[in-house]
Amino acid sequence: MTLRRLGLVCVFVLAVSPQAWAVTLSEVADQIGARTFYDAGITGTGVVLGNVEAGHVDAGNPTLDQSGRVLNQANPFTSFGVVPQRHSTQVSGVMVAENNATTGAGIAFGAKLRSGQIATSFGLGGNFNITGNSLLYPLMVLGQSGVDDNGVVTGNPGDRVDVINSSWGGTDTSGANSVINVLYDHLAVNAGVTMVVSSGNAGQGSNTVGTPANSWNVIAVGATNTVLGMPTVTSFSSGGKVSSFNLSGTRTKPDIVAPGLSIVMPTLGSGFTSSSGTSFAAPIVAASAGLLIDLGKSTGRSTDPRVVKAVLLNSATKLTGWSQAGTTTRAAGGGRVNDTVVSPNPLDAAQGAGFINLTQAYDQYTAATDDVSGMGQTSLSVANVGWDLNTVSENNSVDYLIDTALMGQTRLTATLVWFMDRTVSGFSATDSNPFATTNFFNENFDDLDLFLFEADANGQRVGNEIAASISGWNAANPDNPGQGLDSVEHLYFDLPHDGRYVLQVAWRQEWFDFLGSDGAFDTANAETFALAWEATAVPGPSVGVLLGVAVFGMLMRRRVV
Repeated sequence: MTLRRLGLVCVFVLAVSPQAWAVTLSEVADQIGARTFYDAGITGTGVVLGNVEAGHVDAGNPTLDQSGRVLNQANPFTSFGVVPQRHSTQVSGVMVAENNATTGAGIAFGAKLRSGQIATSFGLGGNFNITGNSLLYPLMVLGQSGVDDNGVVTGNPGDRVDVINSSWGGTDTSGANSVINVLYDHLAVNAGVTMVVSSGNAGQGSNTVGTPANSWNVIAVGATNTVLGMPTVTSFSSGGKVSSFNLSGTRTKPDIVAPGLSIVMPTLGSGFTSSSGTSFAAPIVAASAGLLIDLGKSTGRSTDPRVVKAVLLNSATKLTGWSQAGTTTRAAGGGRVNDTVVSPNPLDAAQGAGFINLTQAYDQYTAATDDVSGMGQTSLSVANVGWDLNTVSENNSVDYLIDTALMGQTRLTATLVWFMDRTVSGFSATDSNPFATTNFFNENFDDLDLFLFEADANGQRVGNEIAASISGWNAANPDNPGQGLDSVEHLYFDLPHDGRYVLQVAWRQEWFDFLGSDGAFDTANAETFALAWEATAVPGPSVGVLLGVAVFGMLMRRRVV
């Protein structure tokens, strides 16, 4: 399926009126646990962040370009050249502002930043217009072609940005199938760029999350405030069920939430301002992804966008009211799943997986199991905390035996992330009209599910699964795999008793198989996925107890002698 539709589109920045009080970026860093990375020497120096939205960054602000780390990449398809814009400057400041007495440093203050401008004209109330070329050029140049420190398009994958943040949204909620969605999904799955997008400021409800935040392969970010130190989702933060290919209510967005209320940031010139909106929650998550990628690059861990998303979601903190709506228990004796707690909605409609927690993300990413060597393995033994990047083939599954006894009545959390396959081909940065010669393809989309089994003393699965995340699962018809089209599954389950357990990733079906960019259908299905998990092991004897036993033994030997 080829997509070639995008005219002059009205979009908007995602900011709302600020409140009377405000929090600094230093306070935000404390709230989200960023200092865990700083204490380990990780500040973003090994990554390049992209900010693609209406205007450019005011690099003249002394907090943003004292050391030449910010580049405004020219866009030949905007008629007014490089235009510093307040909103873009604020968003960029959240990510990379250098330390200052007013607000403190940006979340990834050591990173470089490339700014891409997409607006062709500006309207009232933050609205602006784009064209196919004005959007396509900066995203593909920064995310796929690669740009060096002088703004030269190199074609070198090593010059690609690591993360792209977009704090803007359009009104298309029909099914995440515009060329905008295809473009954002393509850069994640094919160019390896972690794509982070604001969820919007329309509040809660079906289809309040529009393009590009309703794309499959992005991290959509909602906003929280802070009440007596306890974050809560703001009333304006968009979230709820979104559509897929005009099929209503098939997925849940946002994916995660972060501070977005009255944050003090650099603005045009040399000043500072306080603003609110999911616009400012998204760059917090984008910069946090940059910290994680910086850590990965420095330690040789995978920085695949699926891994980044799985780790951030699995380590998030559940806020008050978090729920997987519709979760039910399937009793024995009927259907494919028996005696199983089934969650048809993997994420909460307001807060996704929860509030970003970088302390837990650091621990998750650096756990004892930090990727199992080799792809395509179907039976693995892993620690009680960890992650893996793997593949599962058609009609098969991958078992992860947690090779230690887990403590009953404690929480197991596991997050499975995979991507929709979408391709953008034919783009040339030197073409006078690249949108006319670029093609946008839906390729295929597989359905993966996540299960939890008990295991025997030999590590073999016992009986039926006891918990499952099956997006769209229909309790009235358990043999039907459901109509959920999520690309995330999430288990949040209290273990019934001490014992050994197996997590299973299963390929269930292929939802869509379009005529792809190679002119053929997908005949050899295998899906790449990331899985992150965390559970509490049954404690063994403490070091103090063992030491005491050893000393007692020594004393006994002396007394005998």
